[in-house]
This record gives sequence, structure tokens and C-alpha cells, in this order.
Amino acid sequence: MTNLGRNCKRSSTTTTGQYAEEVAANFLRLSDYQILARNMRHGRLEVDIIANRGSVVAFVEVRMRSSRWHGRPEETVRYHKRRNLLQAATGIVPRLGLAKNQRLRFDVIAVELDGQQLTLRHLPGWFGAGRVGARLSGSG
Repeated sequence: MTNLGRNCKRSSTTTTGQYAEEVAANFLRLSDYQILARNMRHGRLEVDIIANRGSVVAFVEVRMRSSRWHGRPEETVRYHKRRNLLQAATGIVPRLGLAKNQRLRFDVIAVELDGQQLTLRHLPGWFGAGRVGARLSGSG
């Protein structure tokens, strides 16, 4: 696995969440995604990463855990978080100026850090989907 965290320095001023988002963004870039926005807000709601590859625009939630004591990172993206991401996307999509044929997808990137071992899982289409101009809806 490529050392995705190589250029992501963890310091007292960099939170664990920011570190995970930087690692996730590096992964997406290496996977031929174009990062359209990071930490984009709609009111009080925020999307960690918005990325484009081909005809797909992915709204990405990044979750990190340093142990599995409370489960896997992706298991923390529950109903309220999914609803908030869908609501944020509904407000953000018009501001992105996307083409009508763009498919929207909601992904999760799960980052686990166990000592010096970093594991990343990209879960495309973790919930909900749609097209630009269509009403967004989520499962769950």
C-alpha cells in the first residue's frame, strides 16, 4: 500500500480528523479523482470532501478510529449523519455548477490507525445516490 500519510504531518495543531481527511484526499487523488472542495458548508452542515471522477461526483464522509473498541469507522455513519449529508448536498449541488448528467454518490472513507499501521477503506455508494437535478434521497 502506498504511504498515503507520508506528507500528512500530525502535530499538536493538526487534529486527528484533519489528518484523516488529508490522507483520504491523497488517496482520492491517487485514484484519479479531482478534488472539487474540502470542508464545504451548507449552513451548519459540512461535507468533508467533494470529488469528481468521470461522470460521478462523490460526497465523501471521512471517519477515523484508532481502535475497533467502538466498531469500525464506517459504522459511525448512522441515520442522522446520512440525513445531514444528504441535506448538505442538496444545498451544495447548485453552487458547484455541475452538468445535468453528473451522477451523485455518497461515499465513506474509513481510516484506521493502529500504532504506525494505517488502513484505509473506500466505500463507494455507502448510502443514497442520485443525479443532478433529481431530488436526493437516502436509505436508512
